[in-house]
Amino acid sequence: MLRPLPAALLLALLLCGCTTDRETDPQRSATEELLISTAADRAADQLWLDLGPNKKAFLDTTNFEGLDSKYAIATIRSSLLRHGIRFVGDKKDADTVIEIRAGALSIDKHETLFGIPSFNLPIPLAGPLATPEVAIYKSDKQEGIAKFGATAYDAKDGHFIAESTPPLGRSRLEKQAVLIVSWSHDDVHGNGDSDKKQTTTFEP
Repeated sequence: MLRPLPAALLLALLLCGCTTDRETDPQRSATEELLISTAADRAADQLWLDLGPNKKAFLDTTNFEGLDSKYAIATIRSSLLRHGIRFVGDKKDADTVIEIRAGALSIDKHETLFGIPSFNLPIPLAGPLATPEVAIYKSDKQEGIAKFGATAYDAKDGHFIAESTPPLGRSRLEKQAVLIVSWSHDDVHGNGDSDKKQTTTFEP
């Protein structure tokens, strides 16, 4: 006749399956940085202004704020250069001032779990112990979103010249798991939307 397992043995079996994955030692992961920078690249690539022929421009970043703003400013400058804008380093030497701003430069996260989430189990004299998550199905979606705007005005008298409709750049990473099988899709490790990485991993 089968006898029920003692509670202590069941707890030990549960705890022995606990694993910890650490993606990075710095405060932010490379994946988070890739999501933001890829979205910034795609938004900046759509930014365009018609300043007229032979106009020298100064890039005003005073009102540009956001996560990874230095990278975003650099990729905006690079995109405008590719579109034929000529920049000068001093505002007084410019015919036109281009003022840029960020409407969004961050990550949205969506998580779905069917199963038992991790929770803290009080252990006498040892403090709380986190139990492992038991997932029948789990989905973790992250989307990088960037929105930039640009307005050009005359450097001498300040009259309006042109404005770019704020473009929206997106990047994505999706991880899914069914029991012990997990896989992921993303568009940040390749060279564009058509070059997407797919991986399948097995975890004990």
